Amino acid sequence: MSGASPELFASLEATLLERHRLVEAALRDAAPEGETPEVLEAVRYSLFANSKRFRPILALLVTDVLGGDSRSVLPAAVVP
Repeated sequence: MSGASPELFASLEATLLERHRLVEAALRDAAPEGETPEVLEAVRYSLFANSKRFRPILALLVTDVLGGDSRSVLPAAVVP
């Protein structure tokens, strides 16, 4: 079993961080505006839970692997 190179891990980490940034921005854009403060707080609590990142990031990575445009699946990936 050969060890993975540090460059591979650095590349993976950079890719994951970039996808995380894209998902964060999309989640912020998905948050509703003009609601009561109580509704906004509840929505933000739900939207910004850490578990809301895994599925969208995975969808973006799979799209990348399959040669697609990951930004094109972003709206569907962040639908609650």
